[in-house]
Amino acid sequence: MSWSVRVGISPEAFWDMTLRENFLLIDGFLYRQQLSTERGVSSAWLMANWSRAKRMPSLKSILSKLKKRKPKTQDEMEKSKKDFQKMAEEMTKDLNIKPQE
Repeated sequence: MSWSVRVGISPEAFWDMTLRENFLLIDGFLYRQQLSTERGVSSAWLMANWSRAKRMPSLKSILSKLKKRKPKTQDEMEKSKKDFQKMAEEMTKDLNIKPQE
């Protein structure tokens, strides 16, 4: 029950939920915490890099990259798949891991 209280579930709600529901809420909380941590690290990294930039990119150009991208074509998807497979093969070779079949 202590984990549930830490993530904001009241004791009454804890006892009204199933164990699975409690685990799902805790898992969701941990996921949101991970995203928050990654967001903070990304912000710090961006600030450090931009502070060293000779020329600051425009805000419009940065925000436009965050907008929804157009879907990839079939050829682009196949190229991405081949690139990923090649990268995975190189990694498994470097780490002496047998690829999954």
